[in-house]
Amino acid sequence: LPRSRTSRTFDFRVADCKGFVTVGEFADGRPGEIFLRVSKQGSTLAGIMDAFATSVSFNLQYGVPLAKLVDKFSHMRFEPSGYTDNPQIPLAKSIIDYVFRWLASKFLTQAQCIEAVVAVIPTPFATPGLPVRRVLYLATRAFEHVLIRQEVDNQFLAHRVASLMDA
Repeated sequence: LPRSRTSRTFDFRVADCKGFVTVGEFADGRPGEIFLRVSKQGSTLAGIMDAFATSVSFNLQYGVPLAKLVDKFSHMRFEPSGYTDNPQIPLAKSIIDYVFRWLASKFLTQAQCIEAVVAVIPTPFATPGLPVRRVLYLATRAFEHVLIRQEVDNQFLAHRVASLMDA
């Protein structure tokens, strides 16, 4: 990576755990390094997350495709897990799950997300007027029942969510 580079920083919340992720980018816009800080500084969780982010950074810098990392690390289940403050990823199975699904939503195409089995709610599901808990419930149920490895288009997913709302 060059000495001076662009980066994206975002904050997140998974259940009661808050944190920040900074993604440094190569000149072509691909992610090249990740820094992950969680609110429980000094804890075992903070140390493990920092070491894991360093490992992911090395993988990206040595040519491992982000899609492969997303495929491997999204949907990992461990605590803390729960609701997030991101309407595109309303429920995370872990901090790692959240971070990799966020990376997929920002750096991968929709086809790559489908192939990597990453469920990120398309923008039409952030429908004004629906209670947030209902949207989260419907989206979670929809993704549980859809085979994401198939080519899933937004119309089919919208139809599935609509059928769940009627149930």
